[in-house]
Amino acid sequence: MPQENKGSKLHLAVLAGITLLGAGLRLYGLDGPSLKLYDDFTTLIRSQGGFTDVLQSAVHQHPPYIDFQPPLYYLVTRFFLLFGNSDAAARLPAALSGAAAVPLLYFFCRRLFSANVGIIAALLLA
Repeated sequence: MPQENKGSKLHLAVLAGITLLGAGLRLYGLDGPSLKLYDDFTTLIRSQGGFTDVLQSAVHQHPPYIDFQPPLYYLVTRFFLLFGNSDAAARLPAALSGAAAVPLLYFFCRRLFSANVGIIAALLLA
């Protein structure tokens, strides 16, 4: 049992490092220029409105079904825009969600397969 506990602590330490790597890669240059200017502009515009504005733009988008995230994404982004109306603030929810997915994938894969598979999956996602 003590040997298993050491391996578990080692996996968690490695996972912490991989999670920090994933967060760093996602947060680096967050305020820099974008290759997808239209996507960032659309996110900023749609996130400026209130709850009803976001829902109405989801229903009445032109052309339909082009470049629209679920309404909750824009509402979460609107919250982050309270701290500053910038590209970085608009991109931060997606970056944090991506970074949070790294340990979640580890725990998912560890449960289905093994801790080693979880580490490899987390590293690939990072």
